[in-house]
Amino acid sequence: MDWFSQTLDLGSHLIILAQNIREIDEFGLQHANQSFLHPASLAALALCVVLVQFVPRSIAIFTLLAYLCAIPSAHRLALFTLDLHFTRLLVLAGLIRILTRGEWTRVTLNKLDYGLVVFAMVKTLIYTIQQGSFAGLIYQIGASYDLLGGYFMVRCLTATMVDIKSASLSAAIIALPVFIAFLIERATGNNPFAIFGGVPAQTVIRQEKLRCQGPFPHPIIAGCFWSSLLPLIALPDKRRIVLKTVGLFAGLFIIVCTNSSTPLAGAIAALVGFAFFPLRGKMKYVFWATIFLLVCLHFSMKAPVWHLISRVSLSHGSTSYFRFQILDSTIRRFSEWALFGTKSTAHWFWGAQDLTNQYVLEAVHGGALTLICFSAVLYFAFNLSGKSIRNMAELGPSIPWALGVMLFVHCVNFIGVSYFGQASFLFVFTLALISSTYDFTSAFQDSENDVGDNGEVTGDTEVPADSRVNDDDAEINLLSS
Repeated sequence: MDWFSQTLDLGSHLIILAQNIREIDEFGLQHANQSFLHPASLAALALCVVLVQFVPRSIAIFTLLAYLCAIPSAHRLALFTLDLHFTRLLVLAGLIRILTRGEWTRVTLNKLDYGLVVFAMVKTLIYTIQQGSFAGLIYQIGASYDLLGGYFMVRCLTATMVDIKSASLSAAIIALPVFIAFLIERATGNNPFAIFGGVPAQTVIRQEKLRCQGPFPHPIIAGCFWSSLLPLIALPDKRRIVLKTVGLFAGLFIIVCTNSSTPLAGAIAALVGFAFFPLRGKMKYVFWATIFLLVCLHFSMKAPVWHLISRVSLSHGSTSYFRFQILDSTIRRFSEWALFGTKSTAHWFWGAQDLTNQYVLEAVHGGALTLICFSAVLYFAFNLSGKSIRNMAELGPSIPWALGVMLFVHCVNFIGVSYFGQASFLFVFTLALISSTYDFTSAFQDSENDVGDNGEVTGDTEVPADSRVNDDDAEINLLSS
């Protein structure tokens, strides 16, 4: 009887998986490498390009986030072999602004900047060799442009902690209209963003549960986007605590509306991350204790420790066992992808072409070296976040800690999904915020070290005027706009 029930469960998971693969494949087949335009999206793009060019940095960041949450990522212009989705054009406008205004001169390059460049170069080289075609090179150049262009644009637009505070406030404000749109979709089963095209008009249903997606290409991407934004919205701001609280509840509601396990796990990861704030000075011990626990579990369990992924099911119809199979097959077939990755994983098992794991995706597309570079980027980002926390010890380290939690949520999401659409941009957005925060906190720490016993500055380090601290409420005054 147990065998019969397990067979039924496996059959239901396969059906759900087939539906998920069809949804993603239909999205790709309908919109990849062909123009998809709408008058409203063209008008929105034109308006955003103008705003990004001429408005202050804080409003430029608001414009970017608002565009991501309003226009489906399917909208694009195809020129020959170039696939110019509108986000790429918006990033281009931002880079032109940065170059013409000289805002790039504020940036001091650090190891995360260099790490991203090396990661993009290595992945482009190995993926091109793997594919053995000019089309593969063009595709990876576009992906590298998305990564580096978006990263350095946000990096230059968030030169001070005031800009980062503005990004937090922008996310809280944008959550409110998106919440209303998801509320309508949940109540009616119709996606309001379908008027622009690029998303289904009828909300996807799985096991009699609506999976709302709004302007995002898939419900999981919608949920992961907002679970990753929760820590940013939660940045401390005593003057706007009501707006921040409402924004947090709006984000949580959006996540619940997607009816997906991975975003719910991301939201839980955000809560766990903030719960460890009192132990911020001992996170090295927490990390190694976690590694030790996982090793002990691995040798004490009958199945490998990553089999625990199959036990995580936070929504109806979750395909957690499939995600375990993807990771398990990748580990067992190391020799197949280690050198240059592999062109296809369809032969691993039924449905394996759906790489629902970002770490697996990097391995398959670029081999072990690309996976190592990707892991190094994550390590550098966490390392810079930790250094920012130590630099801000006297003022209050809650800002860099929240950004570290934001990155942690991405890492948890990566176990259950490989990013595409708006979520990919949000990931590089997060890395840029962490890098910019490190720049500022390092300058602040240097200025503190240059202050003599009489309170006068003895060194040459200069802290930006809009980031100095002059009263007891240091953190709030530091960040107020």
